[in-house]
Amino acid sequence: MAKNPRESQPIDAYLESLEDPAAKKTLGALRMQLRKLLPGATETVSYRMPTFKVDGNAVAGFAYLKTHCGYTTSKSGISFPPDKPLPAKLVKTLVQARLAEIATNGKKPSATKKKAAAKKARITDRVTDSAVKEATGRDWKGWMRALDTAGECRGARARVRGARRTREGMTTESREMPMPLPAYLQHASIIGRPVVHRWGPGDAMASFGNTNRTVENKLAALSFRALLGLAAALGEWMHRRFEHLHDDTELRLAIEAIWAASIDWRYLKLDTMRFPQDDVSPIHGPLQSFKWQLVQAADLFSELDFGLVRYLRGDANLVRFVLPDDKAFQAWFKAVLVRLPVESVPPARKTGHADPGDVDDDLLGVADTLWGTPLPREAFDPGFELSGVDRAARIDAMLAAIAATPNPYLRTAAELAAMGFASAPYRYSRP
Repeated sequence: MAKNPRESQPIDAYLESLEDPAAKKTLGALRMQLRKLLPGATETVSYRMPTFKVDGNAVAGFAYLKTHCGYTTSKSGISFPPDKPLPAKLVKTLVQARLAEIATNGKKPSATKKKAAAKKARITDRVTDSAVKEATGRDWKGWMRALDTAGECRGARARVRGARRTREGMTTESREMPMPLPAYLQHASIIGRPVVHRWGPGDAMASFGNTNRTVENKLAALSFRALLGLAAALGEWMHRRFEHLHDDTELRLAIEAIWAASIDWRYLKLDTMRFPQDDVSPIHGPLQSFKWQLVQAADLFSELDFGLVRYLRGDANLVRFVLPDDKAFQAWFKAVLVRLPVESVPPARKTGHADPGDVDDDLLGVADTLWGTPLPREAFDPGFELSGVDRAARIDAMLAAIAATPNPYLRTAAELAAMGFASAPYRYSRP
């Protein structure tokens, strides 16, 4: 007898485990809607994320990440507050677009029809402003403004404004990044290049690219600490790309916070990292999107969630998407994927299914046996020779540089002391 795809219900256990009642209700309703839209789909949990698959292809997924809910396709997703569900018509539009994409990818058009097929695929794949307007009654920016009015994005923007004021009442708008720019970024000819990519709702989702098992397998060989550090390094590529057009202080601070968290998770104030989305500007849009990716990466890191591998693959694709010439980036990324597995162990593929709840609270996101060996920033520079280098001294110098400028996304020494932080904050001496 054929197995009913709905007999096994790992999604039930996932929803039952959610402590936020609003998230449980919203995602439960979303699941019911997806069942109606995809009556023959298989329900499973992939990368610890409830997923609906059709003929083995992921069509839609959803998750709750402590501070927000997310809806995903094979490429990217949409974040939304737990108490503000996605409009039903928008979900239907996204499902239809993904099904059409799967159907298009399953065909091999002849050379004479290749151009027409590519055009059709682009039209089908894009979730255009008009489609969103039809589904929600507003254009995409209007929908985000509605969320703003409801309080989610408004609070985020208030925190963004607060980020400009340091804990000593100083301004961060004109600060210089205390950590020197890595040599590989200094030599990469990416600053000053014109913007040639588009940016809209459909383009934003497409920028994260398709699943690449080869890249994901290589990322899975990295430790969780190496993966989080890689997220910060990718952020430096993104910031450098647009620095001449918009020197994004928020992104700089977020990157530094992620570097610090890759050494000790307790430094990070994840709940302060809220960034309004921009699905219009080809400059601000990718920057805002990458900030959200950093938030999600940090959240997945804390849970030893193997889905972090998938997010890092998307981050790398996003950087490639905004670069007119990605040769320098591709060479760096490939070199890093070869270099890092031997520098930080154990790999994520071995610890990604561990239960962080088994770790003492003061070691959450910190224990080397699960999250991996701490790495200095220089480990992500393929041209930097690590042999014979005092890594502890390098890590200590990095943390001291980060602490030199107040950062709204990092805990103060007083806050760390109140948490029971035993060692000197933002110092590192472990061999």
